[in-house]
Amino acid sequence: MAFSTHYYAIFLTLSLILAIYFRHGGRWRAIVSGTVTAGLAATVVFFALSPFLLVEPGTAWQDIVANRQIVVDRAVAAGQGAFANAPAYARMLWTEGFGGGIFLMALAGIVLAARERRQATLVLIAFPIAFLAFISNTVAAGRYLNPVLPAMAAFAAYAVTRIPLRPELTALIGAAITAQPLSLSLNMGLFFRQTDTRTLAQQAIERDIPAGSTILVQPYSVVLHQSRESLIEALKVHIGDPSKASTKFALRLALDPYPAPAYRTLYLGEGGLDVDKLYLSFKDVAALTGLRQAGVQYVVLKRYNVEDPAAVPLREQLKAQGRLIASVTPYRADADETERARVAPFLHNTDTPWHRALERPGPGIEVWQVPQVQAVP
Repeated sequence: MAFSTHYYAIFLTLSLILAIYFRHGGRWRAIVSGTVTAGLAATVVFFALSPFLLVEPGTAWQDIVANRQIVVDRAVAAGQGAFANAPAYARMLWTEGFGGGIFLMALAGIVLAARERRQATLVLIAFPIAFLAFISNTVAAGRYLNPVLPAMAAFAAYAVTRIPLRPELTALIGAAITAQPLSLSLNMGLFFRQTDTRTLAQQAIERDIPAGSTILVQPYSVVLHQSRESLIEALKVHIGDPSKASTKFALRLALDPYPAPAYRTLYLGEGGLDVDKLYLSFKDVAALTGLRQAGVQYVVLKRYNVEDPAAVPLREQLKAQGRLIASVTPYRADADETERARVAPFLHNTDTPWHRALERPGPGIEVWQVPQVQAVP
């Protein structure tokens, strides 16, 4: 069930094998039988909860390979070496997650538990050790640490309960080490209640830009309904015959009524694996003539606390000749320019921490209208 919910949980296999081994002692026939039985049961439950893997194995494999390229291969390509992001995850465990107090108490709990309950300790710690070793070789993202937190909580609680103090003092220690994560949790809860910058930009686009317009967007920015005509256009480019599209796109094409407002969407970047997307490179659109040739009428750009060098030429052209339709910032109104330059926007799939200078999640968003060449009378 855990593997189906979060595929990195495959490392729980180590804890399962250890539990079976300790359960049966040195009886190898029972150990092998128990492992095979558990493996078969896990396989059946996994596919029962993730049946799409059996329905479309080709699509599943393509997505698995693509995810590996994004999460693992990208980290390897950076050339930082093995376990390069281990310090980043250690920092996140210390400053975020449960915070430094519980982190230290968890380390103490591991030592105490290893002395007093060795087998249980090995079963409980096998997963987080293997999991942390693996994600240390991926592109760092705070959410990857979530599966580690339950084991940390268990070891920290074990350490607290082993302190030979009066119950009220033990409770006080527990309250002290949970104060930081409680405060962070409350602030994050309030933060996530704020509308994301991309949603605000989407609302502005759907309010002010006519349906059917051609909009160039950056991936992971504003999510717009792609028109049926735009989807057919992309499918023709990638697979030739839209009728051969996978079930996912066949269902989208068959929607009635079709979502509205919908737009002809193009994407700014060097290309991707999704067959429903057409890309224009930064090089192709550095001059506005490239945008006009592709029929682009509006451009959606992401903004961060530092400029993206690839996007600078296009943005300078738009600033000089285009018209700014909407601008959405993630920063609080009282955040000064120094803070805005120092604090990165909060993005869900990175290791960037939340900061009080931020009012809402998401990058800065600008929506520009591309100036069209006037016809000569």
